[in-house]
Amino acid sequence: MRKSLMANFVEQLVQLRYRKKSPEEVEEFLNKKSQHSKPQYSLPIYLRFKCDITEKDMDNQPVYYLNESSDSDTVIIYLHGGAFVDEITAFHWKMIDRIAYKTKCHMIVPLYELMPYANHDDAFKFVEDVYNSLLKRFPDKKFILMGDSAGGGLALSLSEYFATENIPTPDKLILFSPWLDVSMSNPEMDDFVDRDIMLSPPGLVRYGIHWAGDLDTRDYRVSPMFGDVNGLDNVDLFVGSEEIFYPDISQFYDKLKKAGKNCNIYVGENLGHDFPLLPTVEGRRAIDEAINDILEMEGA
Repeated sequence: MRKSLMANFVEQLVQLRYRKKSPEEVEEFLNKKSQHSKPQYSLPIYLRFKCDITEKDMDNQPVYYLNESSDSDTVIIYLHGGAFVDEITAFHWKMIDRIAYKTKCHMIVPLYELMPYANHDDAFKFVEDVYNSLLKRFPDKKFILMGDSAGGGLALSLSEYFATENIPTPDKLILFSPWLDVSMSNPEMDDFVDRDIMLSPPGLVRYGIHWAGDLDTRDYRVSPMFGDVNGLDNVDLFVGSEEIFYPDISQFYDKLKKAGKNCNIYVGENLGHDFPLLPTVEGRRAIDEAINDILEMEGA
């Protein structure tokens, strides 16, 4: 399937914005950030939302609520991507607002701390606190964990962790281009290095080492590729055929199928990393698929 003209144009812009970083550039970038105090996030004033949105605070981190007054039976928690170092973007917010508007679900966006000011342990504790508080507030509702890229990997790691701690696992997972292995150890990725316009394994390995902290980079809490999937079910995976995460995501889909799990994989042919977030025909189709899956679960 040929890419739309808009997809080609947007990918060129993405390539200019997200230049691949070498390990040395990653270290320099993190070192420079660490010399400044942690920035306080605020919503960009140019964003316009169709849904009502409220900011609250938990553990000194912002948590955003869309459709808080909804009578929906479903709660969606969204964890944004950005290699655990970049803030949530306008692309994320536009997509989140669209999903919330179309589904009318409660949608919660916890902004976990990023590197170099935090690592996986801080993010785990924070999102777990948010999740548990929502379980108490909405004990009879269905829960969906969503995320893209690094946030998708975090959502999956948390779900695997919840199963080990006898915490109710999400009723559904929807993951866009999830980062499943921060060690980047799959040799099949080599075939995608030149095809992926955004991501570079050597640079991501350095981010992964910092994010893991004291953990081995193949520990499931940072690399859910290696986790136990027995506690999971109803997993939707979205991946571009040209991104370096394609081999891992395909193999993880096979792992779920072998475990007898209900799962789906949506492959964006000739498309790259995080394509559902982009303002293209292909991106909108992918989000429509996710919205339909949510509405189908709502009606079940």
